[in-house]
Amino acid sequence: MRVSVLGGGASFEREVSMNSARFCVDALKDALDATLMIYDGDITTLSNLLEREKPDAVINLLHGSDGENGRVQSVFELMKTPYSHSGVLASALAMDKMKSKQIYRDAGINTPHAVEFELGAPIERGQFSGDRFIVKPSNGGSSDNIYLLNDFDNVPEIAAACDQPMMVEDYIPGREVTVGIIGDRLLGITEVIVGDIFGYDDKYVDDRTRHITPAPLPNDIYTLCAQQALSAHTALGCRGLSRSDFRWDETRGADGLFLLETNTQPGMRPQALVVEQAVHAGMSHSDLCLWMVNDCSLDR
Repeated sequence: MRVSVLGGGASFEREVSMNSARFCVDALKDALDATLMIYDGDITTLSNLLEREKPDAVINLLHGSDGENGRVQSVFELMKTPYSHSGVLASALAMDKMKSKQIYRDAGINTPHAVEFELGAPIERGQFSGDRFIVKPSNGGSSDNIYLLNDFDNVPEIAAACDQPMMVEDYIPGREVTVGIIGDRLLGITEVIVGDIFGYDDKYVDDRTRHITPAPLPNDIYTLCAQQALSAHTALGCRGLSRSDFRWDETRGADGLFLLETNTQPGMRPQALVVEQAVHAGMSHSDLCLWMVNDCSLDR
């Protein structure tokens, strides 16, 4: 079986993607014919690569923009190349933070109140209940361009200064918890010991976060995290692996659990959260990558 592991892309997350792809190729090398396929951000080039290489399956480890918004998934479908992770619609929905929030609410899942920022449209302080505010891209991943503001007066200025659609969200104090889903079951739950926000540098640059798996949560909150992550995975139409990120304000009990977002293509480096969860569940990095290969399909 010939498997291509797709990495690269044209976004700021290119190097994160390449690291994930290289580790995945290495994890698969003793089990099957796995090669690295590098995407340069041009959809036509990707089509040509698939036509030339004719892999039996593609492990899609792109992050951000094209890799997670359904665009490359549509190419796999058109080229009849089985692929990993979520399909076209689920990828697009999860990448659109405002649309995914509505899907969470329809599924009965708490998510922080947010308003999409539009140039020229007023944002009023009265639209928010908290005293601190998150400004972040409406479409994006890896917590890049995320701002925590204590003064609402700065919110419109920060949002307007960014060169992409932004949303303003109530900040949820408390503990950071992330839940991995594999197929239709729980992979693991991890608490991430971090500061006020879990940003890009915390995830990929600095060694300043600590992961605790399984998360030391009360039984009812642990169960609720698992249920809501699986509900989000299902409601969005996700396939394969996903990771849902929560904040839990323990002073409010179960009412303090809020789903922030669902990542349809979590990182696959050895230090990545879903990899750590898999290891805790008894799966090696190679086992996890092989599971992804076997899960590849079309019409996802």
